[in-house]
Amino acid sequence: MTAVDSGSDALVVDEESGVVMLGWPERQADRERLAARGVPRLLVVSTTGAPPKCLDALEDWVRLPVNHLDLRARLDALGSRHRAHTPPTVDAYGVLRFGDALVLLSPQEQRLAELLLEHFGEVVPNATIEQRIRHENEPSRVAVRVYASRLRKRMAPFGFTITCVANVGYLVHRDLHYLRRASAE
Repeated sequence: MTAVDSGSDALVVDEESGVVMLGWPERQADRERLAARGVPRLLVVSTTGAPPKCLDALEDWVRLPVNHLDLRARLDALGSRHRAHTPPTVDAYGVLRFGDALVLLSPQEQRLAELLLEHFGEVVPNATIEQRIRHENEPSRVAVRVYASRLRKRMAPFGFTITCVANVGYLVHRDLHYLRRASAE
């Protein structure tokens, strides 16, 4: 566990899972701020406090006193959900990263990845994609298909895929088949 300064009070972050633990209800403002940033949170409720309503997949709660094994299980579950909801990133040098893994992208793949990841889980129209990856005056649908296919292969080991929505566009999302295989192992 690590304490991270947050104004007047420190936040407690579990180093193993990356989950922030907050006292409930006294840390409501921190809860809202962290939720807006997509940070996983475990709310720690006193013995007499009313439990919160947790409608976010990145939030859970425990009541004090809490068994160490139960606490570890909640922290690990939140950490896993957070990783499942976090898309890869692309840096300015065309390096696609997810966790500790990385893949080098061509300039066209980089532009396509940046655009699709900016709109993670949303369909990006073909016209928008063609405009972004324009290279040597060749923004054809065929070129987009080729770059999407290459990028799909590069993202597969991370558990993400790119889906073509016929005559509309493309979207990047978690590969459910990958998640099922990973959970079965």
